Amino acid sequence: LLLDLNALSSQGLTPQRTYLFRVPPEIGLRRATQNGADRFEIEKLDFHQRVLDKYLQLAEQAPQRILVLDATQSIESIHEQIWLDFEKLLMRHGQSHS
Repeated sequence: LLLDLNALSSQGLTPQRTYLFRVPPEIGLRRATQNGADRFEIEKLDFHQRVLDKYLQLAEQAPQRILVLDATQSIESIHEQIWLDFEKLLMRHGQSHS
């Protein structure tokens, strides 16, 4: 179902890289509801765990495309990891940042 929804919403386009910010659902919900909750955030914790598990399964199926990042780290650490990965992607495609 998740793959079907992704294909429908992206009209079949697949990005070269997807960053999956992995965070325990209870921490993610606490962050997400700081300014109120919508329909998605009021779902039970087990729902959010199942969603996370499905995304992690997708990441296992496409490790060359989906990079899982530990979102409990500092913003600076996550930024550095993404930047280094982005530079590698540019180099693979014969480009460099200036």
